[in-house]
Amino acid sequence: MRQRRRDQAQTPTREKSRLGHAATRHNGVAEVLGVLYDVSGFSAVVADPALHIIAQHGPGADALLARFVDDIVVHLPQGMRWSLSEGAGEDEFAQVSPLGTQGNLRGIMIAARTGEAGFDDQALLSMVVSQLSVLLELRYSAGQQNRRRREAVVGALVSKPHSEVDAVFQLARAGIECAGARVVRFSHRLDETDCLILDSSLERACSELVYHADSTGTTALVCDPGEGLVRALESGLRRLPPRTGRSERAEWSVEGGVRSAESGVRAGLGTSTGLGSISRCAQQARRALGIAESRGLPVAELSAVDGFRTLLAMGTTDDRAAFCAEILEDIDSHAQSSSLLAALRGYLRANGNMEQAAHSLGIHRHTLRTRLAPVEQVSGRSLDVADQRFELWLAIELRDLQD
Repeated sequence: MRQRRRDQAQTPTREKSRLGHAATRHNGVAEVLGVLYDVSGFSAVVADPALHIIAQHGPGADALLARFVDDIVVHLPQGMRWSLSEGAGEDEFAQVSPLGTQGNLRGIMIAARTGEAGFDDQALLSMVVSQLSVLLELRYSAGQQNRRRREAVVGALVSKPHSEVDAVFQLARAGIECAGARVVRFSHRLDETDCLILDSSLERACSELVYHADSTGTTALVCDPGEGLVRALESGLRRLPPRTGRSERAEWSVEGGVRSAESGVRAGLGTSTGLGSISRCAQQARRALGIAESRGLPVAELSAVDGFRTLLAMGTTDDRAAFCAEILEDIDSHAQSSSLLAALRGYLRANGNMEQAAHSLGIHRHTLRTRLAPVEQVSGRSLDVADQRFELWLAIELRDLQD
């Protein structure tokens, strides 16, 4: 009896010793998970804050991240101030734990097994979480110098022109591999948690994001952008903790798994570009950000408002709406306003060419003339007077852009 009690008392010490020894091995994270499975039967997976798997061990470990990913993404903005558990009965127990030290999130561990978890199991999981937190902090510290080098390279490439050969060389030296890139400019300085949330949101829309922060905001190089980039970026911005001002972070809380307010962070996206035109794409991203801020959009993509439409998108939404109303309200009130506006739009975009405009509208040119006559009559503007014709064109373009 005494020997059994002595063995039970020594069990946590032996487990702690095994975990400590495993942590010193070359692949310490995987070795610790192996010990966890051998001792308790817990299958487990460890991922970095961007939800890239670092190590996994045990049956079904490969499916654990996909099972909990939605809940994890919701809680990421809280940093280290959360944990999840599932199943307190005999069927299965699962626990999701943030990993890190001093309030800095460095990873996520998910552990699960069949059967209930007792006090000893909880104590073992706590030891494993502590051990892995230290390992991931060391892993993060080891990569800090490389991250600074990558940030510096992006800062240099977006600030002034470089040849494609020079850009490829600088990116390769920093360990950044991409065949094409776009640039996104954010309205705020993003902190580490913000970047992690965006990384996880855009994981399928690009190969990676590399950030560079300055005094007024953050610029990111979007490597190998793919389809769905704008939608993924909008989704990521919605998940960021809300700001109360341009550089202030508001308190963030989860109510039913949903944020109660938008983050307030806006983003401008430059057009797709070769690696030799990154600085030009960065300028486009800044212009697009100005449009996003003036129009109250989460994301503005310059390719959607390029050329003269970039200028048309400036100013406030109310100002543009008021101008359109002043010029077009009499046409809007006409009984056949839809056909009149379509005729006017087609005529203006054909630069006054009746044949071309009629063809694009699928009507006869005489029908087009018949529809343009009341446009001039009710608007009080002549299509033969340059400045009056320009006002009509400007109102049509502004309304189309706003719609």
